[in-house]
Amino acid sequence: MVVLGLSLNHDASICVVVDGKIVSAISRERLCREKKARYIREYTLQYVLEEAGITIDDVDYVALSYWFRNIQDWATEGEKFKLYVSESDAWIFSNDFNNNSRIQWEKEVPEYVEGKGYRILQDLIALTEPATIRPFDSVPIKMDLFGRTIPGWFVSHHHAHAASAYYTTNHQKAAVLTMDATDANPYQCSLACYGYGNKLETLYYPGLQIGHAYSLFTELLGIGLGVFKAGSTMGLAPYGKVNPDIIKDIDKYTKTFWERTEKIDDWRWTYQLFMKTTEKMVWNHNPKYPLDFEDGFSVEYFTSKTSDSQEAMDAAATIQYVFEQSVFRALNKLHEDTRGFNNDTVCLAGGSFLNCTTNGKIHKNTPFKNVSPYPGAGDDGLSIGSALFVTHHILDIPRANKTVSEVVYTGKKYKTPEGGIPLDFEFVAQSINDGKVVAWFQDGSEFGPRALGNRSFLANPKLPNMRDYINFQIKNREWYRPFAPAVCIEDVNKYFDIEGESPYMLKICNVITGKLPAVTHVDGTARVQTVKKEDNPKFYQILREFEKVSGFPVLLNTSLNLSDEPIVETPNDAIRLFNRSKTDILVINDSMWVK
Repeated sequence: MVVLGLSLNHDASICVVVDGKIVSAISRERLCREKKARYIREYTLQYVLEEAGITIDDVDYVALSYWFRNIQDWATEGEKFKLYVSESDAWIFSNDFNNNSRIQWEKEVPEYVEGKGYRILQDLIALTEPATIRPFDSVPIKMDLFGRTIPGWFVSHHHAHAASAYYTTNHQKAAVLTMDATDANPYQCSLACYGYGNKLETLYYPGLQIGHAYSLFTELLGIGLGVFKAGSTMGLAPYGKVNPDIIKDIDKYTKTFWERTEKIDDWRWTYQLFMKTTEKMVWNHNPKYPLDFEDGFSVEYFTSKTSDSQEAMDAAATIQYVFEQSVFRALNKLHEDTRGFNNDTVCLAGGSFLNCTTNGKIHKNTPFKNVSPYPGAGDDGLSIGSALFVTHHILDIPRANKTVSEVVYTGKKYKTPEGGIPLDFEFVAQSINDGKVVAWFQDGSEFGPRALGNRSFLANPKLPNMRDYINFQIKNREWYRPFAPAVCIEDVNKYFDIEGESPYMLKICNVITGKLPAVTHVDGTARVQTVKKEDNPKFYQILREFEKVSGFPVLLNTSLNLSDEPIVETPNDAIRLFNRSKTDILVINDSMWVK
């Protein structure tokens, strides 16, 4: 059974799932070279179809997350995309939610096409209140897609996130929590589920909106838009001190939307938290919801020049603290609500769970002992989540064992360009030990924002100046952002205080040696990637070669991209990066180029 998964919003992506196996997936940004790119083009479709060895005629079902009313406006090929819903399900898209026997469309009655249904001409993101009278996880659709009309399902936003988290693990029972910054909407910002075998069942919408607050703080602190720069706020936080007034009133600030006594929208709630934290006044970003204060306001945002001031550091520390405590509170409740059938296991997705600092603390602050964040936790993961939801929950196709390679190395393999010399592992390892920076390109690219050994910069983690060198001289990014260590799984506990594996670089832990300064953050932590030989043989080999010359099976590993660019996808992308940066060695498959 072939299911084509699509997500059209920011971090647009596409995938092919065959009988439950992820055979190909790619984010559009990797191909068009525009970070966070929306929508899907025909070349992205051909990318995954060719890698899967099929054509559009072989697709049995589509699984869609996100639909936009202006889909014809964004490309000349937009006419190749049309979405239909049957007459029996049309009430979901009307404004009459209490009487599904009589359809009242919000604006105009859409075109009805015989054999397909009503054509959908409105935005569609989540099948939740107030979009429907009760929560729906999916709705049957038909989709005109590049010359075919294909049946399938639209999968609601957070159900797609939940599916990406659960079905990419081998857990047979687990609680599932999703969270992101979706438009401050208590129905569309988070979801609590539980998985058992093939099924994924909805528990409730927690109204956990701290992801929105974190995103908005990132912008107010002058760091940038949260969808791009929330990770920088996380990196800045350890330099600051949490506001003691917030600590004292933490119970107030960790309540979900449903628990708050002040029934104000989340924009105003976040602004009040920001003003309490920083003593600054701000204008409301959304004039639709004016602030309820008598005094006048002045714009007192932080700027890019003050975004790393001590005041900004303290504010970042405070929102990080509130974020963590909110997550712990929600997870403690979820554990209790799923007691007896969660196996002390929780699966996590949604962009908020790219917060590695929080992920790494969950097992010590909640009863959950097995914590499984999905590497494509952002909206890029919605295509895979939608496709897996349709495959397992709807079609009831049995789940197959998932490996790290299948889950994360989903890109196509490229031929090696001409002109290089044979790869010499010993030479590369010695060069890294000598302080050289290596661009490391192997096989299929990683899915999600983390470089995990196929599209990576590699460097010596023992050199104190290496972090500043890469931040300033190569990647041209904020000075305070840390780098992650990759370590052979057998040796992880010699250097890091971590329980179990961390193959996706999504959990922080304490560093227990003082000999790895380039990958040790100011608070003594690191975002560790554990590497098994069977998951990535070449990456494992270079770690072992580096151990021979340095004594440490640990490398600094960061994504192979320059400032404000997506991670490289093709050999040509890697060569361009090599030629315009201060990278010393480029490795592509079994060849290398040395400056």
